[in-house]
Amino acid sequence: MLKQQEQITEGMTVIDVNGNRVGNVEFIKFGDEDLQDPGVEVNEPSTAPDETPNFFDDIARAIVGGPDIPQEVRQNLLRLGYMKIGNTGLFKGNRYATLDAVDHVHDDHVHLSIDSDALIGG
Repeated sequence: MLKQQEQITEGMTVIDVNGNRVGNVEFIKFGDEDLQDPGVEVNEPSTAPDETPNFFDDIARAIVGGPDIPQEVRQNLLRLGYMKIGNTGLFKGNRYATLDAVDHVHDDHVHLSIDSDALIGG
């Protein structure tokens, strides 16, 4: 059986801990660490096609590297893995959740263990 995070696909609806719709998964990047056994690196292929290390670094900076996200937070997103969530708010930008914030996945919905206010960005 797949881990919860491995069941996430682009387009799934994201729900926060209070049952509020946050948005939809626009992109998912699996991290360098096994969330079931922290500290253990995993060697899974990335979800982005045809990437090379330099290309991915550039893409990661473009996706997660905005001025509102400190370098330490960006590194944490890349280490743990993250979801880019397209926001449902009229004037809000994209937000990000680390994959360890996923409580469970059910019926094309990603349920988070955190409130939408705790998401990164937006």
